[in-house]
Amino acid sequence: MYKLTYRYGNDINDKSIFTKEFHNESNMRTYIEVGKDKELTVIGIEEVKNTLIGYARVSTEGQNLDRQIDMLVNYGVDKRNIYQEKMTGTKSDREQLNKMIEELQENDIVVIADLTRGIKKYQGLIKYHW
Repeated sequence: MYKLTYRYGNDINDKSIFTKEFHNESNMRTYIEVGKDKELTVIGIEEVKNTLIGYARVSTEGQNLDRQIDMLVNYGVDKRNIYQEKMTGTKSDREQLNKMIEELQENDIVVIADLTRGIKKYQGLIKYHW
C-alpha cells in the first residue's frame, strides 16, 4: 500500500494538503500523471507495510487446528502472528480473539481461515476496527 501526500499548484502558502492511499504503485503513478494537468504537486510518498494477522478456532479441545493454521500459513501469515483457541462459539468472551483485537495495529490485515468460526464476533470486528 502507498500513501501519497500532495497539493494542487505551486503556491507554498496554500496550506491545502491532501493524502490518498493506493493498493499498488501503478495506480498511484497513474493518479499523479493525471493530476499534473491540475498542477498536482507531490509532497511525499510513503510505502505502508501491512502485517498479516491470523485467527484460528475450533469448538472443542478434541478438535485440531492444524488445517486452519496450514491455510493461514499458506496464505502468507507468519505462524507467530496466528491467534488460536479451542472454545465453543457460544462463548462471547474469547481470550485470544479479544487479545488479537487489542493488539491490532494500523494497516494490519486480519485473515480468518474459516468464517464459520464465530461470524457474529467478526462482524463486530469489521464494524469497529476498520
